[in-house]
Amino acid sequence: MSFGARELRLLIGIASIVLASSVQAQTPSSELVQVQTRRVEIKVDGVGDPTVIFESGFAGGLPLWTPAQDRVSKITRTLSYERAGLGQSDPGPEPRSAGQIARELHALLAARDIAPPYVLVGHSAGGLFVRVFAHLYPREIVGLVLVDPATEDDYERLRTEKSVEDLRAMGAPAALIGQWLALPETIDEARHSWPLPHVPTVVLTSGKPLGAWPLATAQDMQRWQDSHNQFAKKIPDSRHVLLQDANHMTILKEDAVAEQILETVAAARRHRNIK
Repeated sequence: MSFGARELRLLIGIASIVLASSVQAQTPSSELVQVQTRRVEIKVDGVGDPTVIFESGFAGGLPLWTPAQDRVSKITRTLSYERAGLGQSDPGPEPRSAGQIARELHALLAARDIAPPYVLVGHSAGGLFVRVFAHLYPREIVGLVLVDPATEDDYERLRTEKSVEDLRAMGAPAALIGQWLALPETIDEARHSWPLPHVPTVVLTSGKPLGAWPLATAQDMQRWQDSHNQFAKKIPDSRHVLLQDANHMTILKEDAVAEQILETVAAARRHRNIK
């Protein structure tokens, strides 16, 4: 995967929680699916249940899931996708809140005839989005893997540090602006998404500074890890895994991510007698 100069400046400038990437070219192995009046870019690979659904960080970036998706798809069906207005997906209605994103994902799965059960995997802001999805559709969820997730408390803090004008000045695309403007609604939805379904759940935390806001320093990382410790304690029987040598972006290439997803799939299959 390669970034142009504009995408790289945007990635570094807004950094991890706010941006994962702004890649606009269609992924070679992806397809465009019609969902009601919109087209959505997706990548489906593998066969079997449960289906593993990958939800990207704030700026999308379907190709970022390639290392994990390629490995997991050898065991079960997988789907990664670009939210409305990201990648090659058409824009969607506002507000771009977590609840709206969850309902659109649910409609996408129905349109592509991908029935539950699902293991949800979310990176950064994607961890927050899949929590809201799991709360809205708890009977369809059999596992959660939260990869360096941002929480509602994190976004409350970030909103005091950056404004929508800052994002516009950095050249953020309209879809990101829409998600940022919807943060008050998203934060409220996340705070009302407890309790989560009682399913196998893993929280993975990076330990290495990214070198850019908001995870620039060792102090930032200590606050990040403390936040994840408190977050994981709220989820009964969850596993919390610290990947000390990974940062917020390189964590997506870590073997441990795919391994934890595969363990979650195996646990879900044992619980539901899925073969």
